[in-house]
Amino acid sequence: MNKGHSLFISALVLIWLVMLAIVNPIGNFPLNDDWMYSRPVQYLIQHGFYYSPDYYSPVLCAQVFWGSIFCLPFGFSFTALRISTLVLGLAGIIVFYLLVYNFSNNKRIAFLAALLVMVNPLYFSLANTFMTDVPFLAFSFFSVFFYTRYLQRAQSKFLYLAIALSIIATLIRQFGVVIPLAYGITLILKNKPKWKGYVSSFIPAILSALALYGALKWLVYIGSPLQPYQGSTITGLLSQTGQIANNIYVRSGDIIYYAGFFLLPLLLVITVNAITKLSARQKIGAGVLVLLFLPSLINRWGCFPIGNVFNDYFIGPKTLRDTTFLHLNNTDGMPSGLLHVFWWLALLGGLLLLINIGSTIATIFKEYRSKELSETSFSWVFVAFFFLGYAFLMFVSDAYFDRYLLAFIPLSALLIVAGDKKGISVKMPAFIFSAIFIASLALFSSCATHDYLEWNRARWKALNYLNKEMKVSPMFIDGGYEYNGWRIGPSSVSFSTDKSWWFVDDDEYLVTFGPVDGYDYVKPFACNCYLPNGPQNLFILHRKAK
Repeated sequence: MNKGHSLFISALVLIWLVMLAIVNPIGNFPLNDDWMYSRPVQYLIQHGFYYSPDYYSPVLCAQVFWGSIFCLPFGFSFTALRISTLVLGLAGIIVFYLLVYNFSNNKRIAFLAALLVMVNPLYFSLANTFMTDVPFLAFSFFSVFFYTRYLQRAQSKFLYLAIALSIIATLIRQFGVVIPLAYGITLILKNKPKWKGYVSSFIPAILSALALYGALKWLVYIGSPLQPYQGSTITGLLSQTGQIANNIYVRSGDIIYYAGFFLLPLLLVITVNAITKLSARQKIGAGVLVLLFLPSLINRWGCFPIGNVFNDYFIGPKTLRDTTFLHLNNTDGMPSGLLHVFWWLALLGGLLLLINIGSTIATIFKEYRSKELSETSFSWVFVAFFFLGYAFLMFVSDAYFDRYLLAFIPLSALLIVAGDKKGISVKMPAFIFSAIFIASLALFSSCATHDYLEWNRARWKALNYLNKEMKVSPMFIDGGYEYNGWRIGPSSVSFSTDKSWWFVDDDEYLVTFGPVDGYDYVKPFACNCYLPNGPQNLFILHRKAK
């Protein structure tokens, strides 16, 4: 690795560590869905076998074994699992930097793209959990890196590494199977083989599919079968053509807004340097793509952010009874003025994204027809097919959260930087805007992630007080999704419309952000939040006697 790369990578590592110092990721408590994904690690470490009674969709196996490695020195803990994800998160950023450099031949562009992904509130906050999003994305980066190296250099070692890493990605989340599938389609377009070549091009995809099939069968054999898509079958989902069409209409707009907003500094740099050089064909391609997706952008205007992980000036789902089920105004939201600024920036970024991708598509078609496609162009085609395959699976799925949009941000970055951009320089206005944007996003992601862990830390202090000091059984507590899921589990209680569905048997006690009708305050627990709209206290409430 040359000196230039070392300097930029060292800067990425340093910024990552500073952000983590602000967050303080230590804390033996689950976040979001990661209590489900942690259970098989707990069984593996404490009992010596793989087992999970919970309901979730990701195949997860590879992540369980990865997390278990970090629990071996001191035993099972959510802190150890969080560190396992943080290690992958940083490794993924470093490889993504190298991947962007391979596409652009420009270290500064690669650093800017990697930095934008790193400070992204979705990526950074999810890296501070044991959720599957960042581990899947990290191994996807590793795999795409080696697939593109093989497309450029045709060295077998790159292909073997790419296959192995795409299998690992698939054994975290099933969507990983689209990576070797995209590679196979690209290889056929590149080599135009005879029929035997068609089969060999899809060997990596076949191997990933076989690995996935074997893992699913193994999970059934050990008594831990998955229930993907909330019990729906793939056949059933594919038959819902009307729903799929609506998903495309809605979710494509969200993809464009999210990628456009979070890549805006990179988009400004690329577009400012390229706009005057666009050919008539490229301008037509850009215009067609803008017009194609304009209805979806209009339909989704004002919907950014869509919520869950990044939701109106708050990171992390507010999984307590008063906020999610009762929708009480016990936490502050984003100022409306700032929200409108976000909408306009997302629209600007989305339009620039479509212009860049549209112009590149026009160029690719021209090169393909004239048989002049470069190795980088084929890498672009590979990433484009990965993007489209992942999007198709998201359009088919009935589950939808903003974290599912995370993958499209780095993939979009790769699509807009492809081609030799060695001579691109960052003009002073773009540099100033980029510096302010990135610094603001890094500060927000760090502080908001800190606050997310902080109020969860206060939540578990309150719950431990209930359990240990007041001797209250978990069966009489609604402590929110993570607590009741982890301590009670989904199969231990009956559901009722009279109480939250979070595996609650009796909601005599609540832990909340504020008051709830029919309940008295018992005790507050302070939250040391950094952002002004962060919760200052969580409360134990007790149901009033009737």
